[in-house]
Amino acid sequence: MVEAGPFLPEAARRYPHDYALVDVETTGLNPDQDRIIQIAIAHVGSHGVLQRTWSTLVNPGCEPGPVHIHGLTAQHLAEAPPYVSVADDLGRLLDGRVLVAHNATFDWRFLAAEALRANHELPVSRRLCTIALTRHLDLPV
Repeated sequence: MVEAGPFLPEAARRYPHDYALVDVETTGLNPDQDRIIQIAIAHVGSHGVLQRTWSTLVNPGCEPGPVHIHGLTAQHLAEAPPYVSVADDLGRLLDGRVLVAHNATFDWRFLAAEALRANHELPVSRRLCTIALTRHLDLPV
């Protein structure tokens, strides 16, 4: 959690948004054929204060893909809900917030593909990619 420093009130005035920090784990790299197996979201307000966290495993209805990368086996996912069962909660968690992710296009494309398959709206109108931001700011990371 970030403590309020002298720059945060000014940043909050300039960028008065609430944020949903998102990470997804998937069965592969292609959102048209691969599936989400885990979703994690942290809500952060414009002042940088962590408001809440939420995460869920998701049963993809198929093999989990590269277990050596994400560590989630078919046994881990067997009792998890399918995406359609978490779509409403996910929509409420994203609605009205800027989606922030490391490689935001990747996460957003998977969320959008799952929402389309579930015939569910994905209420994301703004995204912020931490990879692009790091490059833009020329941060040495």
